[in-house]
Amino acid sequence: LAEIEQSVIYSFNIGERIPAERLLRQLEEISSPVQRPQLAILRNKLEDIPNEGLRDLAFKQLRARRVQLALDLFRKYLVLHPRDAWSNSGIGSIYILLGDLRTARDYIEAGYRLQNDEYTASVFGYLMGFLERYDEAIGYYQEASGRNKDYIPARYNLACMYLKKHEFQKALGQLTALDKRFEQLRNVMRSKILNNLGYTLWWVGQQDLAKKKFQQAITVTPSFTDAIQNLEQIARGEAPQVVNPAQPMAA
Repeated sequence: LAEIEQSVIYSFNIGERIPAERLLRQLEEISSPVQRPQLAILRNKLEDIPNEGLRDLAFKQLRARRVQLALDLFRKYLVLHPRDAWSNSGIGSIYILLGDLRTARDYIEAGYRLQNDEYTASVFGYLMGFLERYDEAIGYYQEASGRNKDYIPARYNLACMYLKKHEFQKALGQLTALDKRFEQLRNVMRSKILNNLGYTLWWVGQQDLAKKKFQQAITVTPSFTDAIQNLEQIARGEAPQVVNPAQPMAA
């Protein structure tokens, strides 16, 4: 039923309401008493979806890593709003994930040109990082962070670029500030911050504190593989250069 639900929601949100409604009615006709409460929830979802907007739905699907669905929704939105900067940048970030950096750059440059803000600048930084142009990536992330100091992707990815360049004191400053500002978070983003802070502390010789940060990352997200591996490597007495930082996140 979950797969069918996604099909219905997909059709409904890209403007194909008639097929979506037809499929839902068919499901309601053949459903068992056990399934009917689930279908009622689905119908309520469908009634709520038009109020969210295509672009918001596209970002929601992108965060869930349903990249093809996100791409379709962004394209649908751009037909209606061809000068929307965030949709262009969103499509660009998808093409980065798909490995097509040339097409990604076309969309990212368009988004940045249309509206220079924390999101479009951060996506540009994300692209530069993939191209291993770390100084340029740092410049875009600094720009994004300057526009919105609470925009976590830009500040976190800025620290990642410092780690790529082995500028550990700069990374330590960024990650320590993030750790303090967002200490109430209890999600995988918090674990990424803690893991990379641990990685940086290990490099600057603070092994005990690094271990504590890795343990905190696992407490927040017990399945967080990077921190688990890092703790194992510290226990084996391995050198810090083989300890794993969490990678930059899509803006």
